[in-house]
Amino acid sequence: MSNEYTEHEYWSFVRSIAQDAWNESGRDIDMAREHARESVEGSAWIIYYPGQLAAIKHCSDEHAGWDELGAAGILEGANTFYDVCEATAYYGLLHDAQEALQTLVDEAEEAEEEADV
Repeated sequence: MSNEYTEHEYWSFVRSIAQDAWNESGRDIDMAREHARESVEGSAWIIYYPGQLAAIKHCSDEHAGWDELGAAGILEGANTFYDVCEATAYYGLLHDAQEALQTLVDEAEEAEEEADV
């Protein structure tokens, strides 16, 4: 990843998280979701402040964490602006990774249905 954290890099990373999670899980959706969550959690997009800001900028739903947890949930344990950015970036990136994973699952199911015909 460059120091610029581009939108292209963001979406490439999202797709790679989903694909890796799907492949590593043996096509078990629950295991794939957990794998995706762990990949998001340990990524440079979440660990480093410039990555957090870029993830918030490039994600499809920067309100994902706020929608899921509410303001109190996001702010709980947050001592700094950095903490708020980290949580916001995490949930935005996780949302996108989960959406990409669901797309893979749907495509796999469609392919199976077509193969059965």
